[in-house]
Amino acid sequence: MLIETHAHLDYPDFANDFDDVLRRATEAGVTRIISIGTSVESSRRAVELAEKYPNIFAVIGVHPTYALQAAEDVITPLRELAKNPRVVGIGEIGIIEVRVCLYQHGVRERKKFTIR
Repeated sequence: MLIETHAHLDYPDFANDFDDVLRRATEAGVTRIISIGTSVESSRRAVELAEKYPNIFAVIGVHPTYALQAAEDVITPLRELAKNPRVVGIGEIGIIEVRVCLYQHGVRERKKFTIR
């Protein structure tokens, strides 16, 4: 059993041949795929995919690179998404990248928002 623990299946790169991507993964022995949301909207799409396909699960979150584009309140929609049984984690908060990403952009206040 192989589990792909970090995919972004909601990205447009997969749109044209999504079913083929899943078929190839299955043929390669991948039995589960965890699709990671990088923004609230991306997280919603990851949950939608997880609801549609039995071998896909979702992780929700807002990556620091999308923090400036996010609405002030990301916690409320993420809490709602987290109630879905197909959500297996909250992540993609970029703890490793926070200092580099945010300080490069001079966004020190968003650090608190991202790590909560």
